[in-house]
Amino acid sequence: MAIGNILDGGDQQYVAIKDATGTWRVLNTWHNDLKLLDADSDIPDDSEAITILSEGQFIALIKEAGSQGVLSNATFTNNTDELDFQIEEQSKIISDLKLQLEKVNNSEPPKSEHYALRVKAMDTLKEMFIASETTYLSKE
Repeated sequence: MAIGNILDGGDQQYVAIKDATGTWRVLNTWHNDLKLLDADSDIPDDSEAITILSEGQFIALIKEAGSQGVLSNATFTNNTDELDFQIEEQSKIISDLKLQLEKVNNSEPPKSEHYALRVKAMDTLKEMFIASETTYLSKE
């Protein structure tokens, strides 16, 4: 099956990709040249369906589009409002977790019943020793 028949009339007419050398290739997916190619075929750079731009040409194009106000009307597939909302929600969660961690770090760890009994026994022994010593010292 020809790749052009698959792409023709699709939602997106142009697709751009940048390679490792900084060269941009823009493919017109609705171009008639693609109707002759199989889905597994490579699209040659000399095809009329391909426009090649150097990185400098691409930057010049973007600067000019920006100065004419064309980029302000550009639409992107990413929904930035949704991403901003998710970032805000995650920031709230992080803040709440930081507060919980701070509370845990500032509070004393819970004591076991065994620990409490040992403290009570030591306090009792200490009081008995002090009473004993006080009695002994008062006799001399």
